[in-house]
Amino acid sequence: MTQGNMIKSDFIDVWLVNLNNTSSLLPYQHLLSHVETTRAKRFRFNADKQRFICRRVALKLILSKYTTQDANRLIIDEADQQKPKLMDAHVHFNTSHSQDVGLVAVSNQPLGVDIEYHKDTLEELNLLAKNVLAETELKHFLESEETVSKRAFYQFWTLKEAYLKAIGLGLSVDPKQIVFDLQALKITSQPESKPQLDWQLHQPELLHEFSMAVVSLSKLNKLNILEFTWP
Repeated sequence: MTQGNMIKSDFIDVWLVNLNNTSSLLPYQHLLSHVETTRAKRFRFNADKQRFICRRVALKLILSKYTTQDANRLIIDEADQQKPKLMDAHVHFNTSHSQDVGLVAVSNQPLGVDIEYHKDTLEELNLLAKNVLAETELKHFLESEETVSKRAFYQFWTLKEAYLKAIGLGLSVDPKQIVFDLQALKITSQPESKPQLDWQLHQPELLHEFSMAVVSLSKLNKLNILEFTWP
């Protein structure tokens, strides 16, 4: 695929990356910057190091599809650690990972993405929910059937994470200030200190025992789900 041929007028593409597929990495490790190579060396366990390298290489190969630059010439500005961006490109992106699954979301509009594996027990979630869910969200969580309450928590949490990443603040904002209605799939309250923008919410169900969310300013009501494969 040649560089730049995936640029569209309005789009939200979400790429799934298998972070266990590290056998294909060797020909692409030259794509890592000096900073990325240094970060990779800091990982204690080799498996974590390989997943990190896989995420960074896949990110650059994916982003090169939306620009006129080769992957080895892409410059990612990470001065704002909460929301890295491409230098000299009118493309927005965001990333997330959990377990062996990586996500790269790309759009012509600002966006945030999050994915979480359902690893915590319901008892653990009950404690966590009181600290991160707003009153109406907590009520929804506590009153849900046991079989769906765990999923409900992760739906709320991924939406909050994706929203905070979309506005570039991360968890510097109290997550209780962002309130969602799962049934209507809409945001009902945003931090008063932030512009009250019309964010569109997406929660595709793609993988068993995972929840994911995309929050974007794009007016599109459909995501393009793509599976990353090594060139």
